[in-house]
Amino acid sequence: LADKTIEYLAKVCDADEIEVLVRDEVRLLRSPAIIAAIYMNPRARISTAMRILELAAHNQIDVDVPGFDDVIASNAAFALPGYAQTVVDEAKVPARARVKKKRPAPRAKPRSPAKRVRR
Repeated sequence: LADKTIEYLAKVCDADEIEVLVRDEVRLLRSPAIIAAIYMNPRARISTAMRILELAAHNQIDVDVPGFDDVIASNAAFALPGYAQTVVDEAKVPARARVKKKRPAPRAKPRSPAKRVRR
């Protein structure tokens, strides 16, 4: 089948048929329009759409979907050359939005054998 045919199918298929289409990773990497069609299909599983976006990102393939650069920047695992990383300036983040580090809970001291009460 031609890539354009698969692209059309990716737009109209249900989730189960899309799972069959995404098995052909070579075709997906060869034709990023198929990845975009699957991503924009409302019947596609979110996990499938994100998985193929990750596949494209790891292979440094640009996909024409809204927010693709944001998806790449939001995941530290995509620290690839050529993709802009979003740097958060801590001074500009409101105090209530900052995540506080949790301190480990204090450990209870073990009781000595002499203090145990036998019944």
